[in-house]
Amino acid sequence: MSIRAASLALVWLAACGPALPEPPPATAALGAATTIQVTANGWHTGIVVPVAALTPGVLPERADFPAARHLELGWGDAAYYPMPDPPPGAVLRAAFAGGPAVLHVTGHVYRPEPGQGRTVVEIDLTAAGLAALLRALDASFQRPASPRPGLDPASRFYPATGRFSLFNTCNSWTARQLATAGVAVDPSGVITAGQLLSQLDDLPQPLVMPAS
Repeated sequence: MSIRAASLALVWLAACGPALPEPPPATAALGAATTIQVTANGWHTGIVVPVAALTPGVLPERADFPAARHLELGWGDAAYYPMPDPPPGAVLRAAFAGGPAVLHVTGHVYRPEPGQGRTVVEIDLTAAGLAALLRALDASFQRPASPRPGLDPASRFYPATGRFSLFNTCNSWTARQLATAGVAVDPSGVITAGQLLSQLDDLPQPLVMPAS
């Protein structure tokens, strides 16, 4: 492996590696109507939306989580993401070879809270921003498809649109969804969770970040 390739691998592993320090309070757009969450566990980010905010026909996968009041969605490599403890070879294959993607959907009765290595950032969206986000999330599913078991009993994996690569990670996907919703983040160059959280920290209005 060349020095450049090894360096890129290290950058990608930072997106899927050790826990990151929690950032200071970040910011959100004006005209808030509904609160969503961005979660980060140090290597992976996801988006949490309230089930009550879902409009008819959007995210029909909600039917797989009848008790859930909130759905957490994260995007990633179809081979690597479902592995609870992936070997180094799987990490490198996902980083350099890339491949099809999956969405990991988790049903929560209560909204996720920070702690135990997880950062939670709350963002208030306008009604228009929320509608745009829900459309983008819905379009990320590759349908029709049958779900597979997720990483815990309350979750499922679904085939997703797009292809995973070193430069198109779970965090790139999260940044694009937020940008679609009108959140002032730039998805270009976002590879790691830390890069995304840093942008959220730079937004002009205070976000709510519950204390851990």
